[in-house]
Amino acid sequence: MHPILFRIGSVPFYTYTAAIYIGALGALGLMLGQAPKRGLSPQSVLGAYLWALAGAILAGRIAHVALNWAAYSAQPAAIWRSWGEGLSWPGALLGGLAGLAAYAARRGERFWALADLGALGLALALVWGWLGALMHGADYGRAAYAGWAWELPDLHGIVLPRFPTQAVALAASAGILGALWAARGRLRPGGSLALFLALHGLALAALQPTRGDASAAGPAQALYLAEAGAALVIWFAARVTHARRPGLAEGEYPLSEGS
Repeated sequence: MHPILFRIGSVPFYTYTAAIYIGALGALGLMLGQAPKRGLSPQSVLGAYLWALAGAILAGRIAHVALNWAAYSAQPAAIWRSWGEGLSWPGALLGGLAGLAAYAARRGERFWALADLGALGLALALVWGWLGALMHGADYGRAAYAGWAWELPDLHGIVLPRFPTQAVALAASAGILGALWAARGRLRPGGSLALFLALHGLALAALQPTRGDASAAGPAQALYLAEAGAALVIWFAARVTHARRPGLAEGEYPLSEGS
């Protein structure tokens, strides 16, 4: 694999970092391109994106530190370093939704429309994120000696025959993106977000036993299953909201959450 994309002098620029940036910008571009079809302005989409991103980074870091407090309590200064290397997915997801909800409430924007669009963008970002993890050796799989194992490095560069966790997660993310793209315009408001949570949560819960990194010993599988379960809550909440606005066709968004 190729963890270092290039160097500027002695300073390396990592492939994982490049993949994250490309994924984030690609997600924003996809959301902006789809915004007019959902009756959203580019300004509202950009604002929602920034609020959700800020919430995701803040909550993801707090959750990561809390889940790994035994290590951070011995070196508190590390809490403020290496933000990109320590973010909890469940925390980031909740923080992103909270940031999006705060933005929608503050600006009177349509939460479900923004959330469905965000789910599409997030699926694209995850494709790039898992590609970066594969190139970097992050989130690596368990050592395995069956014929289907790949010769892959871990985060420390140790190459062993491993279950290709990152490659399978990359394929699953691409499948989720394809499912959301095929379903766009066919679901009730909130449906795309619920579909994303269900598919992503189940896929990552199924892959968790194949992980060989530190997350294999944590509560990640239960959290991914909780994510899938949250899809039902989202679906029900969106359905109730939609039912309170008579006259809306299937897949049509109300003009404002407060109307």
